[in-house]
Amino acid sequence: MFLALSNVPLTPAFLSISPKSTHASLFFDHYPVTTVVLSQYSPHPFIRMITSFLYQWSLYLHVIAGFISLTAGLVAMIARKGQIVHHLAGKWFFAAMTIVFWTTVLFFLLDPFQIKYHFFMGIAAISYYPVFTGKRVLGWKKGIQITWGDWIRWGMLAISGILMLAYGAGHYLGSWNVPNYAPLFLVFGGVSLSNVWGDWEVFTGRRPFAWLVSHGGKMVGGYSAAVTAFCVNVVPRYLPDQTPMWVYLAAWIVPGIVIGLVGGRLVRRVATVK
Repeated sequence: MFLALSNVPLTPAFLSISPKSTHASLFFDHYPVTTVVLSQYSPHPFIRMITSFLYQWSLYLHVIAGFISLTAGLVAMIARKGQIVHHLAGKWFFAAMTIVFWTTVLFFLLDPFQIKYHFFMGIAAISYYPVFTGKRVLGWKKGIQITWGDWIRWGMLAISGILMLAYGAGHYLGSWNVPNYAPLFLVFGGVSLSNVWGDWEVFTGRRPFAWLVSHGGKMVGGYSAAVTAFCVNVVPRYLPDQTPMWVYLAAWIVPGIVIGLVGGRLVRRVATVK
């Protein structure tokens, strides 16, 4: 169902992708086959049926949860803080983002040879980590209480950020070829490590902790990353074939940056009023 761009003999460490098609070719030694979704190259009919079923219904769930997260997140940001609308929208946003994260993990496991799922795994990490920790912050109003779970999640985001930077840097160093995702890997790998550094300072007491600013900032950051994932998935389908690469990058990156800046300013304003 999801065929790759090429069906040539495989060589190590080669990834290719185009803006209009996010299907990648990942080549290994001794496997001269087209990269396809897991269900297509499983030798057992039952496994093929189950994996196809999982993929299709997880995709429906992912899309529905994605739209709910974008809608509920926006409502939570503009609703009056502390009121029931804000609380309910926040709960819906958190639940939808949880579904988006785990369905993304499932897509990666079902079709690990497509570079788009490598990228979206990184985006899933940088969008869900601040949402999860932003919810955790609500329990730290009387003081920060770090657990091993917080450190484990922090470490996983650090690994994700390093891997994203490696993907982008590897392209420019000639180790592999991910031409259209390379700058995105670098940008969001840097964003991931920026979050890692910020939480390191908070967790170790090197930076003052204000729960309201932290909660709002993390939720806005998670929302802006979710918007980026939406733009990366949807925008290329509606742009002409000869669209310059910088237009794709702007369409993918700018909306998330604008939301992050505007949302961050609103968070600081609310915190000042409080």
